[in-house]
Amino acid sequence: QARVYLKDGQSITITGLPEGVTYKVTEENPQGHTVSASVEPTDGGTVTDNSVTGQIKAGETESVITVAFTNNKEPDTAGLTIQKTVLGEGDPTKEFTFVLKLTPPDGVTLAGSYPYTLTGPGAEGSGSGTVAVDGDGSVTFDDGNITLKHGQSITITGLPVGTKYTVTEDSAEGYDTTVNGAKEYSTSGELTNEGGNVTLVSFVNTKHTPKSETGEIGRAHV
Repeated sequence: QARVYLKDGQSITITGLPEGVTYKVTEENPQGHTVSASVEPTDGGTVTDNSVTGQIKAGETESVITVAFTNNKEPDTAGLTIQKTVLGEGDPTKEFTFVLKLTPPDGVTLAGSYPYTLTGPGAEGSGSGTVAVDGDGSVTFDDGNITLKHGQSITITGLPVGTKYTVTEDSAEGYDTTVNGAKEYSTSGELTNEGGNVTLVSFVNTKHTPKSETGEIGRAHV
């Protein structure tokens, strides 16, 4: 067994191996990179993930089996947290609905599944899973849109840095809505790898019960 270190474009050739020798070449997963392996000729070995195994067969002692490894740098990733707070006389058990739209950075495909965590009151039993992102950047959570109650938040991770997002809350009758302090129903931005790699979007809904006008009824005394 031997350990070999190679840089981009480098190779090492071992010659003089006797017939019947078996080999296994494994690349240790480099942090931040994917690994794909191949072998030529294709019947010279078996590829499994980041390893190639095979045997020097009769008549091949003068030929060369080429085992190749290709590394691609994984994009830096970030997360997005959507947080819900209900103030005033609002219903803390009411579900508020959100629509999330994502736009990938140039040259990156977003379509796929991404892990999420749901925290806060009532999140037990559904605290983690995956959200689906389709080709146009629409995000589906549990076969529908994202819903949050008071004190809950959802964090989606593994999104490429540079992804643009738009989070919109459906209008809730009787509630005043702010997002990150601004009196809006929607906010947009771009995910970065700063500040812990997670961008926080905080929605606050406040409900005030109108005060009724009251007056005194006069009484007559006889």
